[in-house]
Amino acid sequence: MSGTLHGADVKTFIDAMEQEGGPDYETAIPLVADAYGIPGGLVDVGSSAVHSVRY
Repeated sequence: MSGTLHGADVKTFIDAMEQEGGPDYETAIPLVADAYGIPGGLVDVGSSAVHSVRY
């Protein structure tokens, strides 16, 4: 399964994942959910992590 981010979401995602001090999942996870078409309310950000990303 794969999803694609577009436009400003790409920069926001990369900045969130590469920020100093570790990834900002509060920003990154909802963007990934949106790329897959998952409604934001269905994602438990506190129990989620991004394990593999290609960019």
